[in-house]
Amino acid sequence: MEARFVTLESAGDQARASDGSVLARYLDGEHAPCPVCEYDLFKVNGSECPECGSPIQLGVVSPHACPGPWLLGVIAFALALGFDGVVLLLMFVPMLAQGVPAFSAAPQFWALYLMMWCLGGASATGLTLVLRRKRQWQSHPVKKQRRLGWMVFLGVGFGHALCAGSVVALLVL
Repeated sequence: MEARFVTLESAGDQARASDGSVLARYLDGEHAPCPVCEYDLFKVNGSECPECGSPIQLGVVSPHACPGPWLLGVIAFALALGFDGVVLLLMFVPMLAQGVPAFSAAPQFWALYLMMWCLGGASATGLTLVLRRKRQWQSHPVKKQRRLGWMVFLGVGFGHALCAGSVVALLVL
């Protein structure tokens, strides 16, 4: 597909851009789908889709601006952090009511408690990194973003499952 560019040659063109004339010029020679209903907007003169009535406008987009994989990474760390927080809360409330157990009396409890704090810290750090590096994440091609999103999601899930399995093994022994 050959790219077409509409240029704004004067201040008058820039003023008319807000009323849809640049959009109409663009659609006069370009087959573009409506972003809502995918109706072909070729030769449409208004600033609304004739099929679904949604407003349309001309804009600058990047094929790398795909929020889904980044959001998958955010969700993975947010779910893990929420889980870690709930488990820690469920462990902390009885400690308030019954007192803090001595390490020698409950080494498995303390191992689990420490592990949950470590997992919570790792989840919070991962969430912070993903949130701060959205621009860097989206600079990659979409295929790489998707692969990275799934790797983060599965890595966080399997990491938590591995830790949970080690705790179960510790409690059984």
